[in-house]
Amino acid sequence: MGADSVRSESASDGFWDLYSRYYDAINQLMPYRKLLWDVYQALDLQPGMRVLDAGCGTGNFEAFIAEKDPPDVRIEALDFSPRMLRVARGKCDRLGAYTFEQADLNRPLPYADATFDGS
Repeated sequence: MGADSVRSESASDGFWDLYSRYYDAINQLMPYRKLLWDVYQALDLQPGMRVLDAGCGTGNFEAFIAEKDPPDVRIEALDFSPRMLRVARGKCDRLGAYTFEQADLNRPLPYADATFDGS
């Protein structure tokens, strides 16, 4: 990996960590709330489902799902930014079977094919 790649990744880290401070303001926008609702409906959550949220940000979707009193599902949420994940964990600490892990979504994920029922 060249020096330019390292600088590029560091700049990206900094951007998402900084953006995490303001990210939740998007929750106030109706088009964003509608998007969350549309995704929620499309998933048609059923008991026992396992769902992947790749690029979970601050856990807005997980918090949205919890508001709907969902069936017993497991959600594995991934994001690149450690700061986004800290916010997500704090926001969703007691909401359900959600895990938040750091992952570079530009690389292969550590899951076998057909691991999830929805993503």
